[in-house]
Amino acid sequence: MVLAKVSATEYVAVTQTCSHEGKKEIVYMNSQFYCTAHGAAFSKTGAGLNSNARSGIKVFQVSIAGNILTVTNN
Repeated sequence: MVLAKVSATEYVAVTQTCSHEGKKEIVYMNSQFYCTAHGAAFSKTGAGLNSNARSGIKVFQVSIAGNILTVTNN
């Protein structure tokens, strides 16, 4: 799983496994999730942003209560 702080108050968690070829190389950079293996790019909602990312990736539910951040498999 990759957990990214995408704004001052928002976190997004996605699978680390890319839907393109199953490589565990997803990172967060330049305001998108990106697979370093083949260049697949995904939005914060998991939608694919290029041809290598057509299938999208799984996004997990993130909640914050005080200083506790919880990630759940929705």
